[in-house]
Amino acid sequence: MNPVDLIALEVIRLYEPDVYQALRSSKELLTASSRPDKLRSEVAGKAVASLIELGSEGRKGEVRELLKHLFPTILMGAWGATVRTGVRAGMVSRAAYLFR
Repeated sequence: MNPVDLIALEVIRLYEPDVYQALRSSKELLTASSRPDKLRSEVAGKAVASLIELGSEGRKGEVRELLKHLFPTILMGAWGATVRTGVRAGMVSRAAYLFR
């Protein structure tokens, strides 16, 4: 796992435990291995919006930025924009690396 992703997950686990628990239950949706289709994108967008809403008041922006970093592939389709190009080795958005 990429150390930066691990740190981001630990920050969420420590400071936003409700978001962390929801991430664990959303693993299948958030770790799509290919670009999602339109319906999946809509579902993912709603799921990510729900995750952000679970964040503490005043930290929702930070939660959103962490999720953008951790799950760029799924968020490209969900938010209709390129978050970042390429998929780096060991990134958490690959199912094999999330919550091992």
